Amino acid sequence: MKYSKKIIAAIVAFAVALASSSVTYAAESFEEGVPLFLDNVEVLDNGFVCVTEEISAPADNSTKTSLRSYLEKENTATFAHKIYDTNGTLIATFYATVTGIYDQANRTSFITNVSGYFTGIFANNFSYRAAYTSELGRANLFYYGEFFGCFTYSIAVNGKISNINL
Repeated sequence: MKYSKKIIAAIVAFAVALASSSVTYAAESFEEGVPLFLDNVEVLDNGFVCVTEEISAPADNSTKTSLRSYLEKENTATFAHKIYDTNGTLIATFYATVTGIYDQANRTSFITNVSGYFTGIFANNFSYRAAYTSELGRANLFYYGEFFGCFTYSIAVNGKISNINL
């Protein structure tokens, strides 16, 4: 009887020591920090991940003189969309140039063109089709002929062209 009490006490002490160390280990495994929010990262339909960066935009919102009315101005912005596969490997980059017209006095704006091209090791497997209506433009993306996502662009009445996630 004496030995069984000692054995039970030893087992209980061992269990308490083991349980307390696992709680301590779990508490140390998390680091506290500032949450990271990225508005330029998008997960596409087939699991690919895209990181978007605006690579050129004029500082004054107008790039060239056009033969349009006195109040209308033209603006162009270029975006680089880096496309990564599910393993995190960069497989292609889609460069999109978006052109639009805006009129601050009449508070109107519309996209006039979306053009682009692919670079990278699998660039030949990608294609796109552009569509634009009013202040929105889209580049519908295809991988081996199958739709897998789109990039949407908007133009504000001040001429700012942005990539938006819908």
